[in-house]
Amino acid sequence: MHRDNWLSVLIGPFKFLVPTLSYIILYPLMISKMSIEVVGIWSLTAAIVSFISITDIGFSQLLVRDAGADRAKHFSEVYADYVTARRAYVLILLILIFVILATQKYIFAPVAEIYSTSALTASVVLILIGAFIQLSGKLDAAILSARHDNYIVQLVTGIAPVLTYSAMIIGTLLKRPIEGLAIGTVLTGVATVMVYRFRLHHHHNEFVSTTSILNLYDTIKRFFSLVRRGWHLYSCSVGMMLRGPIYRFIIVTTIGLEAAAIFDIAMRVTQTVREVIATGFSVLFPSFSILFRSGERARIIELIQVSLMVLLSLGTLTLCLLIASIAPILTLWLGSFPSETLPSTRVLAIWQIITLANVPFWYLLQASHNERAAAYSIWAHTALILLLIPLSSTFKVEIVDLLIYWTVTSAFTQGLIYYYVHKRLSLLWDAIKSTRIVALLALIVVFSTLSYLISPSVLEMRDLMGYFGFVAILFTLTAAIIVVKPVMQFLKAENGYAK
Repeated sequence: MHRDNWLSVLIGPFKFLVPTLSYIILYPLMISKMSIEVVGIWSLTAAIVSFISITDIGFSQLLVRDAGADRAKHFSEVYADYVTARRAYVLILLILIFVILATQKYIFAPVAEIYSTSALTASVVLILIGAFIQLSGKLDAAILSARHDNYIVQLVTGIAPVLTYSAMIIGTLLKRPIEGLAIGTVLTGVATVMVYRFRLHHHHNEFVSTTSILNLYDTIKRFFSLVRRGWHLYSCSVGMMLRGPIYRFIIVTTIGLEAAAIFDIAMRVTQTVREVIATGFSVLFPSFSILFRSGERARIIELIQVSLMVLLSLGTLTLCLLIASIAPILTLWLGSFPSETLPSTRVLAIWQIITLANVPFWYLLQASHNERAAAYSIWAHTALILLLIPLSSTFKVEIVDLLIYWTVTSAFTQGLIYYYVHKRLSLLWDAIKSTRIVALLALIVVFSTLSYLISPSVLEMRDLMGYFGFVAILFTLTAAIIVVKPVMQFLKAENGYAK
């Protein structure tokens, strides 16, 4: 567990490297080689992979929680779930391919003059196959994560997209971008599954050697059991996936398309910075699952505290740097942009800092079979967002007002996460009452406030960055005094557990 935790945190951010570099090359290349209409078609077909991910009805998350090495006596049951999920994916894939082939003349008719219908049909079928291979790979990845090989998953997730984006770039050069996307999706899926299966067979043979004979009736019965057990895990994922699009729709209908574009830019920039810090902490889910089953309360509290120290210190520093320097960043990236983009990005950066604080508690709820409570917090925020529809007809609002509303209501619903951790697990106060945690939280509030109040309209850019640089160095040194010692003690202790 020790090695997996720190390697996952270190490797996790690198999975953003390949997509970022590839899109820097891909978009200008595609625009220069193809028409903007083809780019739109490519964008829609590329979204199929994300759409297919919603067919994972909590299956992979259930496996992450249930397939730990401490559950050797239950491997036959877990393996039966694994086989059932794979069979369900094959059935769904066949149904979708049949629907595409049966309706291709109708669904591709609007773009028939822009792109070959036969090429689109073949490409979409290949993308579906590749997407479901990748989805099946998520099941293997779940087993690896549950068995302290999450860093292997992070490594593969970071490297495998090289195949996807290389194929897309080659396809674009040949003026076949959608075919390139299709081939890349399949290659990535196959390569991912091969690496995961190799790792399972050579390092976790006790799981893959498990046998579980399932007939058709048993498979159907277990499928509905899986759906029932994974429903709230699934609803968490769906809620987070739908929340952003719902808000975009509300922004468009209340303010307009330009405001939606501002929201998209601000969210994309701040979310990328946040995920670079937080993505590796998905390893907390399997770690908490094992610690919760074994009743190791003290180690859970210690893991929460160390996670908060690392997440909040690094996350606050990078997001506050973004807050202070967003003007030159957007100017370099976009050239010209609406003036509301700057305050909008700053507001969402503050929101991202707030959400970093709930990362360990979010995974703890799911690991302890309290995913229903986690789902409540997401859907409560969505419900409050929907209240904007009647409110916007009464009050005149701007995009910054809507993002402040988003942040305030999100903070309220995140309070539900803390409430349920305290009420059902009694782990909140024991985790945050530490003097170091309280001091770090106070430091973060002060630093975030100063960063937000700094504005290029008040100071010249040179003076602004000089002032912020001084404050950032002061924050870094103070945070290091608070964080370094307990983090090093934790690593040494975990190394002792590992031995």
